[in-house]
Amino acid sequence: MKKLLLILILPLLSNGQSFEHGSFANRSERHTNTDFRKFQTNFSHDSSRDQAHLSAIATPVVGLRLDRLVEVNFSGDQLSYKRDLTYDVNGNEVLKTIYQWDTASDSFVPSQKLESIFNENGDPTLYTYYNWDTDTNGYVNYIKITFTYVENGRTILAQIWDANANSYVNNNKDVVTEDGYVETTITQSWNTDTEVYVDSYKKVITYDENNRILDTDFYSWDSETVSFLPYSRNVYTYDENEMTYLIQTLNADTGDYINISQENKHTI
Repeated sequence: MKKLLLILILPLLSNGQSFEHGSFANRSERHTNTDFRKFQTNFSHDSSRDQAHLSAIATPVVGLRLDRLVEVNFSGDQLSYKRDLTYDVNGNEVLKTIYQWDTASDSFVPSQKLESIFNENGDPTLYTYYNWDTDTNGYVNYIKITFTYVENGRTILAQIWDANANSYVNNNKDVVTEDGYVETTITQSWNTDTEVYVDSYKKVITYDENNRILDTDFYSWDSETVSFLPYSRNVYTYDENEMTYLIQTLNADTGDYINISQENKHTI
């Protein structure tokens, strides 16, 4: 997919800054590495090859900072969509607006919008997603994700907009705890009948002393045994210039893990 990057920079009186995204095999992404796969949005927080990065500005310029970035994407030779990103003085992405190319009007039309709020540490405290309503020609509520932090972890609450109730309703909740080099995430789903959260999945990530992921173990809740049972894991190994990423699934009969796929990536 081709893309065109338009970078708008506004001068400030303060010193210039450069911003970079870390690797997803690194613990630095832990506060935003949240998986709400059932929600269908065009927004992405990953570092895939098809995404724009703030590291597009490699050399800091005194008195300048990245204030806005516009990314135009193509599908073949045809315009596809546009992302308009706005950053605050700390380099936090506070607004992301998605436009889809409309061949009938020969223009970009609004599709979705994400507003983000961060605390003084640069951690997100609130993501609010909106969809564009063609009937009202305005944005309507979609999803709200709230982050609450404690000393050894955080809670991530996802709520989805209910037009009938005219309010956000509970959907999923992630409870994350950190214990040394181990991070455990328990995902709970809202039960509308009992109106309580029930356990669904568990993910355990182990890091090394350099905050690189060593392995990620996945569990699903089993109501018969009333416990989490393992079903898959990802294993990472590193050498000087390369990371090996191995995906394994559990053989329930033997209790052994079976390799599914393996990928090697250069780390520099």
